[in-house]
Amino acid sequence: MTPIKASIAQAVALSALCMILMHSSAPAQQASYADGVKAYNQGHYSQAITLLKACADGPQGKGSQADLIHYYLGMAYQAANQRGLASSEYTWVYNNSRNAALKANAAVGFQRLGGKSQAMPVSSATGGGVVSPAAGAQALPRGGLCSRDPKTFFIDKREYLGGLLDCGPACMIMIFKAFNKFPPNFPSDPAKMVSAERHLMTGKDDQEQYSTVDHILNGAHQAGYRTDRFDGLERLDYWLKQGVPVISLGAPNGPGCFGPRAGYASTQAADAGHYLVITHLQNGVYGVNDINQPGPIEMTNAEMTAWINGNGFNGRYQLRNVALSP
Repeated sequence: MTPIKASIAQAVALSALCMILMHSSAPAQQASYADGVKAYNQGHYSQAITLLKACADGPQGKGSQADLIHYYLGMAYQAANQRGLASSEYTWVYNNSRNAALKANAAVGFQRLGGKSQAMPVSSATGGGVVSPAAGAQALPRGGLCSRDPKTFFIDKREYLGGLLDCGPACMIMIFKAFNKFPPNFPSDPAKMVSAERHLMTGKDDQEQYSTVDHILNGAHQAGYRTDRFDGLERLDYWLKQGVPVISLGAPNGPGCFGPRAGYASTQAADAGHYLVITHLQNGVYGVNDINQPGPIEMTNAEMTAWINGNGFNGRYQLRNVALSP
């Protein structure tokens, strides 16, 4: 081979090698917080850890979403039973985030791992070891409180819903309507809203997918809402008295719950979960927006106590309530 031909061959080979290296590095460069959250919500925890760790170690780890990246990384580690790494991520969030709701959730996650630290002031006074109401109150500013009539943001499932598992996305839409704050580019057609919100919450529009409380949190944070995740009637009463609505997961036909009185079929299992919006508390009676009813309803204190206690779940679910405000 002549020197000229050899030089040309080397140049071609070098160019091809560069292209291979460029393409092989593309996935790492394109990894984003949203990709990691999507993998987490789909139960792909190893993939979520890889993506979120790349985000945390890269430029995004120094940006405005750094605390959310570390929070979801902590949850992914926890789901993968890597407790030490999960504890480190929750501690990072608590020490560095300016979002009081996220700090509170990180403290709860840390404590559920069995962690004890003076740097995370956690109280068990309000059920399940959650951060005290005073600490959570910093997360939900008074300027974002809801004073609207619940009828104005109740949604009719005949107009909005399409699947059997729409209660989670539907509750988020009621919150959006309550505060008149919707996610960017959100459809105005009611028939398309649930699909759009389910996609925002879970990363896909799968009508067979049950919404988790983590999905509710993800949809809220992506829409720009502040949240406080909690258990216990005391914490619920605190937020309602501040004018902050709560999305709550419970079992309508659980012992002592409102289901039988409200027309839920006796054949529905006592542990069948359902989301609703608890809108207000007045004179010991709770206002509720439930998409399975023709309009807003009320719960007695005894019914709400049974609901919040998770009667029917037999302790299977924890931290099932989310207070939300823009």
